[in-house]
Amino acid sequence: SGGAMAMQLHVAHSSRIVGAGIFAGPAYGCALADGFANSYFRNAGRANDRCISEEEAALPLAELVARIRRLAASGRIDPVASLRHAKVWLFCGTNDRRVPIPAVRAVEDVYRAFVSQPQDVVLRTDVPAGHGWPTKATDSDPNDGVDECAITAPPYFNACGVPATREMLQFVLGRAARGTVEPGRLVKFDQRPFRAGRESLRGLGDAGYVCLPTRINRDTRIHVSFHGCCQSIDE
Repeated sequence: SGGAMAMQLHVAHSSRIVGAGIFAGPAYGCALADGFANSYFRNAGRANDRCISEEEAALPLAELVARIRRLAASGRIDPVASLRHAKVWLFCGTNDRRVPIPAVRAVEDVYRAFVSQPQDVVLRTDVPAGHGWPTKATDSDPNDGVDECAITAPPYFNACGVPATREMLQFVLGRAARGTVEPGRLVKFDQRPFRAGRESLRGLGDAGYVCLPTRINRDTRIHVSFHGCCQSIDE
């Protein structure tokens, strides 16, 4: 999922990434089957079991933190010191039953083991959203019996009246977003060469997209966005 992938990328390449915004995603490495030979099916079972458990105690937090330290010490991921000054913005809706709040609190706990300043990690759990990405849009028809903020349904963008994207980027970048932004240029690029001959990348789509702003200068930053389940261009 997008939220899980965002944490994976951030922790593994923390020396090049200033922070992360994670919407209803589970903790790094929680699907690995400790003490067993890891396999796709065993790990998939963990991903759909303990990773998204209603009970935060279901996750071995100390082991997750220790695993990150071991991977970093062996050079397989970036040094954990790179996470010290990271900014992390987390979100989980109060009506999310797919990846509930305790699962995202585990993400918060793992980050707090590495980020030096407590105020640099925030978890927002005060929006009555279902499993999805809250937007500043409001319910299109309050009288139709469908709460467009609380539902969990494709395309998983929830009309909650909350500009979560803006709030997340402002927190991570440490600066306010402009009130108006000139339309950029959406460019489609071929991703097939990146997965050639690599079975592990068989799930990578044929195309990726990059939005180029009208103006690019020294302060321009790259924001990598991983779509969530059922949010791909094919969906």
